[in-house]
Amino acid sequence: ATPFNTSFTGDALGDVYMFEVDMDNGTIRVRKQDGSDSGLFTMPAALRAAPLFPGFSVTTTWPAVTQTLNFGQKPFKFPPPDGFQPLNAANARPSTVIARPDQYVGVTTYTGNSQARSITTGFKSDLVWIKGRSAGSAHHLFDSVRGPGKRLIPNGTQDDTYNASDSLTGFVSDGFTLGADTTTGCVNTPDWLNSFHPAFSKAS
Repeated sequence: ATPFNTSFTGDALGDVYMFEVDMDNGTIRVRKQDGSDSGLFTMPAALRAAPLFPGFSVTTTWPAVTQTLNFGQKPFKFPPPDGFQPLNAANARPSTVIARPDQYVGVTTYTGNSQARSITTGFKSDLVWIKGRSAGSAHHLFDSVRGPGKRLIPNGTQDDTYNASDSLTGFVSDGFTLGADTTTGCVNTPDWLNSFHPAFSKAS
């Protein structure tokens, strides 16, 4: 624990305290509804890099004191100063949120016929995972970084060139194309595939 001066006087039933945590500047201030405050406390570097947990101690017989915490789940009795936000899920969302994940990841089924064909997913896939559902075929993973004709078999020991030249032959704007390879275009076998559009980086 790292203590700092909180020498408020005249505490009474119904007092409200506000904790202002500024992680950008590494400071904490505690305010009381009467306008008094603890002064500005600057956190040590080690504390700024660690998770913070609220904690309280009382100098009277427990449970004579009852404390209620409001992290923004209900309106504040006193509004926080400009620049401070309630600490709750609504304000802790990541800065980038994918509003339409179906435009980047999806599942498609098709019946294999061991012929060259196009599979439509609705978007350009960067990672394709194919597996036959009614036969004991292996998993097949293809990605746009290594390119068509390079497959990974996670439940096998083969390298990425194993019988891959006529498997997945291209990544196109609305899906991908397959060759006549019988393991990815399984004869009369319903296949399922997961098709993803993650953020790959190609090394220059």
